[in-house]
Amino acid sequence: MPSARRVVGGLSVVCLAVVLAVAASPTAAGDPNSVSQAQTQLDDYAREASEVGQQYDDVALRLETAQAEAEQVRADIAGQEAAVAALKGQVAQIALREWQSQGMGTTAAILTSEDAGALLNQLATTQRTAQTADDLLQNYQLSRADLEDSRRRADKLAAEIQADNDRLADLKTQAEAKVAAAKAALARLQAADARAAAARTAAKRETAAKQESSPAFVSDGSSGAAVANFAISKVGGPYVWGGNGPAGYDCSGLTRAAYLSIGISLPHSSSAQFGYGVPVSLSELKPGDLVFYYSGISHVGVYVGNGMIVHASTYGVGIIYSPVAHAPVAGARRLV
Repeated sequence: MPSARRVVGGLSVVCLAVVLAVAASPTAAGDPNSVSQAQTQLDDYAREASEVGQQYDDVALRLETAQAEAEQVRADIAGQEAAVAALKGQVAQIALREWQSQGMGTTAAILTSEDAGALLNQLATTQRTAQTADDLLQNYQLSRADLEDSRRRADKLAAEIQADNDRLADLKTQAEAKVAAAKAALARLQAADARAAAARTAAKRETAAKQESSPAFVSDGSSGAAVANFAISKVGGPYVWGGNGPAGYDCSGLTRAAYLSIGISLPHSSSAQFGYGVPVSLSELKPGDLVFYYSGISHVGVYVGNGMIVHASTYGVGIIYSPVAHAPVAGARRLV
């Protein structure tokens, strides 16, 4: 059956294409760390899954054709089996007649026959029947060979079909798992971003509420007031790593600039600034005093009155009002 051979060969090419597609498909390069990366990964995997789906459709069509061919092979086998069964019956009848005629030789049969002409005709018929038997036996053998060949092709075709189904199932499972994992990663990051946004909104509201109750510019005319007013004038500005101004400041950059406004030069370091001036308790703070934070001193702000400081908080937050006790206090210093 050439058609069966053609289908089997076509399936082999398709199987190779499917295997190459699996081998070339991208693998996860690690968990994404942003919503945009997760969305990109999901888009990539979704596109890959779509390509796999198209491959699946193409192979499914070929499998459908192959299955039809297999059914035809099985029908041919059934027909061949019927033909072989008929031949077996005919051969058996011929063999029986030959066995029965062996009891008497040809010469004796002619001499004893009442009708020699009829006997000769019978002998000729027997010879023709013997030739027919030889032909039938040869056809029987050829049919048996064709039958076995058809069975082998059908078995091979069934194996090809099963192998393709298995490969396609694995391919679909891999693609679906990648898409599911990418969706889960995107959902996690979106939820984290939503929580972070809610926290930022809450922080902004808290800061705004604090700023409403915070002092405006200090009006007592002292040097400390001038330092405090300089810091207050920068509220809302950005935090800049190592910033000295005027475009932005870090914590010690802001306090340094505030004191430069009254002619006092301080180092650009919160821990170094802690060595200037004299200690002052938190209960005795006045506008312009510097308040230092954390063990090992790594942050500083300017006291502006009403229990508040102005400080360059951190990147993304900027210069804001905060309560004096918003973080662990290491001490306070008065320079003027």
